[in-house]
Amino acid sequence: MKPSKNTNSTMTLAKKIDNTDGIARALDNIGRTYARKKEYSEAVKYWEQRVPMQKTNLESAWLFHELGRCCLELENFSQAIDYGEKSFNSASLAEDDNWRINSSVLIAQAEVKLGNDENALKNFQKAQELARKLDDDAVQDAITKAIDDIEFRVKEEESNPKDVKDSTPKPKDSSPPPKGPTPPPKEPTPPPKEPTPPPKEPDSTTKGTNSTAKGTNSTAERTNSTTKRTDSTAERTNSTAKRTNSVC
Repeated sequence: MKPSKNTNSTMTLAKKIDNTDGIARALDNIGRTYARKKEYSEAVKYWEQRVPMQKTNLESAWLFHELGRCCLELENFSQAIDYGEKSFNSASLAEDDNWRINSSVLIAQAEVKLGNDENALKNFQKAQELARKLDDDAVQDAITKAIDDIEFRVKEEESNPKDVKDSTPKPKDSSPPPKGPTPPPKEPTPPPKEPTPPPKEPDSTTKGTNSTAKGTNSTAERTNSTTKRTDSTAERTNSTAKRTNSVC
């Protein structure tokens, strides 16, 4: 399985128009395609071309980790450690604990392969502390198992320095590489601010109350008007009565 024609066409076009971003994306895709096929040498060849095009620390952390992972699979353990350290430094600059964990585990696994148990323990413990900070139980459990395996083997070697090397098999890596290469990370964007809600319309009860109040006021006005007319009629009646008495 080779990179798709579309990917190769994208690479060719991007080079023609000198589009650095397009070239970078094409190199990402080709590298991942080869890594999925477990053709790690080819993946390294394309991803190494991608290194000068990095724009962010988070992107660098991802790319150096993937290069280190390929080197680990190719049993180039010293180079894997070198890329792992570059990944960890970039992740630290990006303040991303997840990639710090990934790079620490990568370094530890390479150190185990080289037989450097002390350095492996230091890096596993560093990753464990970061996982504890993130409250990631699954990662903590895997790292704890790897640490236990190393410590057990070290104790066995100390108690039987001559026999253990031949009789004790090397422990399997407790935190195996992820399935397939991971895609390059995007810079996190800040969450949008919540829009201010529009003012609430008065509810129907309030409207009904206001309408009732208006009706009551109108009735009161009509009552006052009737009272005024009644008073006027009474005044006219009193006036008539006075004139009648005067005639009498």
